[in-house]
Amino acid sequence: MNITRKQIIALDADGVLLDYNLAYASAWERAFGVYPRVRDPNAYWAMDRWDVERLSGERLERFRACMDESFWERIPAMPGALEACHALHEAGFELVCVTALAEKFGDARQHNLRNLGFPIERVITTGNVGHGRSPKAQALEALKPVAFVDDFLPYMLGIEADMHLALIHRDGNGSPNVGEDLRLVDSTHGSLLEFSRWWTTKLGQKDMDQQIDSKDSNAVEPEIAVPDDFPRDPFPAALAGSQMKLAAREIDGRYIVSLTDEERQERFLMCSDLVDQLVGYAQRKQRERPDMTLPTLLDAIDLSMRRKGWRLGASEFDWIMVRLRARFL
Repeated sequence: MNITRKQIIALDADGVLLDYNLAYASAWERAFGVYPRVRDPNAYWAMDRWDVERLSGERLERFRACMDESFWERIPAMPGALEACHALHEAGFELVCVTALAEKFGDARQHNLRNLGFPIERVITTGNVGHGRSPKAQALEALKPVAFVDDFLPYMLGIEADMHLALIHRDGNGSPNVGEDLRLVDSTHGSLLEFSRWWTTKLGQKDMDQQIDSKDSNAVEPEIAVPDDFPRDPFPAALAGSQMKLAAREIDGRYIVSLTDEERQERFLMCSDLVDQLVGYAQRKQRERPDMTLPTLLDAIDLSMRRKGWRLGASEFDWIMVRLRARFL
């Protein structure tokens, strides 16, 4: 019997699959009773994103104690990550999470991913001590994936196996993803969803071409239809002056006032994925809080979502809530 082994794509967890920075705020609230305000929504590090103090001594120990198994089991998904993983899985890849988490929290991470609906059956924990090279290097060299996706450049150092190294460039303020070591990276992407679309369309094109009959060689892959009610300009610019002005970007010799079609499609996919995640969250909260009416619950979700510091425009938040309410009301 000839058994073909699936190709593996190795994925980091925090910052790629899971939104650790968002969960950080919940841990802070659990430790100190106050949900922190957003200080810099574009900060790479959680302690810079939130308006929190630098901890030491007893308060630091109290905060660390809140990062127990229950914390690692309940980290929300990064926007678009669930859709990205299902796309890669449906394309025939086996997805393995390789995380620099302590081994004792490996089961919690696995439960977290499974409960969120990720098609990931294997979690490899490596710890975060690498002795001059990535702490994930040894595990990746044994795993031999075709690609490794991480959002932390130092975790790509010293990997000797032949694989595609994809760096997620997120939240640029204070990012460690700078400098000469960027030469080690094969590709960079704004999110895992962006990587999955690029990987399946660009690198997968060679394999697809071999399977397409010559009569279909000119067939065009159908585009995703973005509904008319989805926002076209989620971040309208306000320019000073007595006369009306428009803020525009120059792209390929053209001035673009709002989103390009590609940008709008990507944001639509991200927001649609958020709607699906919020449906599951709302259903769980309904079971946990039978005393709360559905309109009150949805209002609470709306308020909480807008406090998260997600890089979404007000019109996109409005669109998400219209779609979420339509699922229940």
